[in-house]
Amino acid sequence: MHITVALRYPVVLGVVALYSCRPAERPPTERQARSPATPAATAPRPTVGPRPWLPVRLEGSCQGESCGYGYRVVGCAELVLRAGDSLGAPVRGSVNAGDTATVVTGNLRVVDPGIVLLRRDYLLTSDFNGDEFVPRADTIAFRAGDTVFVLAYAGLAGWSWWYNGARSGGTEFWDGPAQRFFTPNDDSLPGHSLSTPLTETWLRLRPSKGTEGWWLWVDGRVALIDNGDRCQS
Repeated sequence: MHITVALRYPVVLGVVALYSCRPAERPPTERQARSPATPAATAPRPTVGPRPWLPVRLEGSCQGESCGYGYRVVGCAELVLRAGDSLGAPVRGSVNAGDTATVVTGNLRVVDPGIVLLRRDYLLTSDFNGDEFVPRADTIAFRAGDTVFVLAYAGLAGWSWWYNGARSGGTEFWDGPAQRFFTPNDDSLPGHSLSTPLTETWLRLRPSKGTEGWWLWVDGRVALIDNGDRCQS
């Protein structure tokens, strides 16, 4: 199930790559200088590295610029609570419609990662921190034709991804369906996303009545009390 939650709701849904030259260090609102798209006849052949073992479990993941935990919700329908963050985990209890609970934490399960294909070589040396680009502790060299497996969006143009057999992350550098931050449809970017990640958001709820457990997020099943939200009739 793919889920998108605004503000403090944990969300469902990350990835970055690198040019052969240093990326321009400027705010994302400025369009990068365009360069000719790679002709189809000379387009790089995809190089698919080791895929991550699925599902990928991102503990404590909270997607979006204003996401957090510790907020209260009211059930708009019965919420089934499980012993773990999986539909195969035994049922531990429930939150009845009209009852309240506190969201203690959350995990993101990536059922199928998104795909980003590198148009050209790219060297990732810096990341955007919300105000400016700052140097990374490491440097990642992507090659034309490489595949990056996108896991989840982390906010402020940042993504978590799987590349070359290891989990990493950084600033968005592609256009396409998985683009969240930079100028849409900008073929001067070094990467192009072919698909978005398919994820499940699991929240650990502490009910005002009953036993704490994990609930699989479904849109419209809860309302955020602290924001004054109400269940839709």
